[in-house]
Amino acid sequence: MGYFKKPEGFFLMLSPQPLLKTQDLSVGFKNHVLFNRLNLSLEPGKLVCLMGPNGIGKSTLIRTLSGLTAPVSGTISITLAGSRPEQIATIINEPSSPGDLTVEELVFLGRYPFMDWFLRRKESDYNIVLEALAYTGIQYLAGQRAGTLSDGQMQL
Repeated sequence: MGYFKKPEGFFLMLSPQPLLKTQDLSVGFKNHVLFNRLNLSLEPGKLVCLMGPNGIGKSTLIRTLSGLTAPVSGTISITLAGSRPEQIATIINEPSSPGDLTVEELVFLGRYPFMDWFLRRKESDYNIVLEALAYTGIQYLAGQRAGTLSDGQMQL
């Protein structure tokens, strides 16, 4: 049991129990599990940082822990009195949906200011789009629907 002194001089008693705990948590999607059998224990007063490359599943894990996405399997326990998982403070990227566009079509939207009134695509437009995909290292995603990308992939 610990105490935290607030600037106003009041004391807040911190629970000795974990605020959030997972048991054998699997996170991801039906056909693609990102984290398997994850056992976490987030303690009061501790800072937690999630780091990793784009597309590894950091945002999906946070969404699952906060109750916005259902886990593939396992359990999440919240021990804050009267709190629900979605009340835990999280910052999640929620970009607008690109609809059913492929990644290549989405990148092509950046060429619209340079096209004629009939929005005809020239060979130079295709070359610029291919260069942009190669520059960001996502040419392998060109035919994939943008709505299926992870947050990290979408940011690229």
